[in-house]
Amino acid sequence: MATHRATSVVSAAILLVAVTGCDSLTPIEPGPDTGPLTGYIDGEEFIAVSANSTITPAMVTIEASSGARSIRFEFNNLGANNYFVGQGNPVSAEVVYDGSTWIAEGQTGSGTVTVTDLISTFISGQFDFTLVRESDGRTIEVSVGRFILVG
Repeated sequence: MATHRATSVVSAAILLVAVTGCDSLTPIEPGPDTGPLTGYIDGEEFIAVSANSTITPAMVTIEASSGARSIRFEFNNLGANNYFVGQGNPVSAEVVYDGSTWIAEGQTGSGTVTVTDLISTFISGQFDFTLVRESDGRTIEVSVGRFILVG
């Protein structure tokens, strides 16, 4: 009976690893040592050297760059909320990476921005996008994105 239980526990652990995957990316929390916006572009670490937000009563725009790579996304200002890229949703993202521009807006690509805090001088949250290069339809993933911007 003890052998059967041990086998069941080992089998459950193997199944858990198989379902969750071994190659998940670890979030990089924004801060003084990592920059105001972080994430992964196509699996490569992205830590913004510069970033800013423009917050108006109608729209929020976030822009960040690191060398030749940049991330920009915008959405209607509905406060702390979940914002989705999709047909009819005014949410868009653009990434410059690997010498190309990639987009997610309307029916092209997909993604989510989750804003946890938003006032006129501060915004924080998370983002994930699947973006499309218009020239050939290839996609890239921007994942485990985090941001804390003051200003």
